[in-house]
Amino acid sequence: MQSHRTFSLMIKAEIVISVILAAFVLCGCGKKKQTVFTETVYSAGSGDYSENTGSGEGSGLKGGSTDRPEDPDRTNTSQGATGTEDESGTICVFVCGAVNSEGVYELPERSRVIDAVEAAGGYSDDADTAYVNQAEYVYDTQRVEIPTKEEAEMLREYDSSGSGSEESSQSDGRIDLNSADKQALMTLPGIGESKADRILEYRQIHGRFSSTEELMNVSGIGSGVYEKLKDYVTIR
Repeated sequence: MQSHRTFSLMIKAEIVISVILAAFVLCGCGKKKQTVFTETVYSAGSGDYSENTGSGEGSGLKGGSTDRPEDPDRTNTSQGATGTEDESGTICVFVCGAVNSEGVYELPERSRVIDAVEAAGGYSDDADTAYVNQAEYVYDTQRVEIPTKEEAEMLREYDSSGSGSEESSQSDGRIDLNSADKQALMTLPGIGESKADRILEYRQIHGRFSSTEELMNVSGIGSGVYEKLKDYVTIR
């Protein structure tokens, strides 16, 4: 009887040991499978969990979110697409004479005389709109003076009186800035074709020179150029 009981205990002990071993083996396999899956995800680095592990845990991980480092190239590209555009340049011009609101105005680069006049409120009632070339470009720091009808008539009479390279020189040989033509201006030191054109353009827009120093208001003629030619010019 006692031997029968001992035999039964041994059978039960073997069953318990078998269950424990089986549980241990199953737990070990499950951890190994999960570890392999995790390594596959991070080695691929793409978030595409197409590999089937055959377990319920694998299906759950597939639908979950993973923390992956952002792609720096993609981040830089998206930031570059929203960058601001370069602002276009501006210039400041002084508009005076026969306009409604005389003053200094800021305009976009490559603006024209008509743009400057419109910024100053338009022409006044007594303005001569035909005397100035309204389509001409303006430049930074330029003085845009619109003559009245009376002033424009006087300027036309003066221009029609006949002025040339010979008539523009006084007895002392100096060049009259208010009557000299292009050829006469090009005889001055430091004045080539382009600067002569700018002097004539300035005279057309602003009218007569009031002093020889006013030459320095012409684009491209600074104090250095003026010092070279001041003894060769006059106004009358």
